[in-house]
Amino acid sequence: MARQLLVPLDGSPQSTEALDYALETFPEADLLFVHVLTPADSSVGADGLLTDPSGVVAEQRDRAETLFEEAEATAGDDRTIDREVLAGRPATEIVHYAEDNDIDGSSWAATAATEPPSCCSAASPKQSFDGRQFQ
Repeated sequence: MARQLLVPLDGSPQSTEALDYALETFPEADLLFVHVLTPADSSVGADGLLTDPSGVVAEQRDRAETLFEEAEATAGDDRTIDREVLAGRPATEIVHYAEDNDIDGSSWAATAATEPPSCCSAASPKQSFDGRQFQ
């Protein structure tokens, strides 16, 4: 059975590098692309309330779809690829998802949005494939 490798996608150059690394290093792995919606990142009105949270979520879902399509095109058709959209604080949601779903490993880059919590490695809560850090 192939390993399942979780690859968070946020559109950053570091995210692209992490995807490329995963594809090159684990050519036989099944991939799970994850994008985390962060509705709290929407603009705040003068009254301190979110201006249009439903519009922000819709835009973020569209962005996730674009990121998934681009990553799938990069990965090619020779492996199993799944998608997952989560919501919340990216680092927390990604780590919890990996722990709760028996993911074999992950390839991600630390960015302002996805920096792994200090309790977790940058590769996986279960296994670090080689300890490479993306900058």
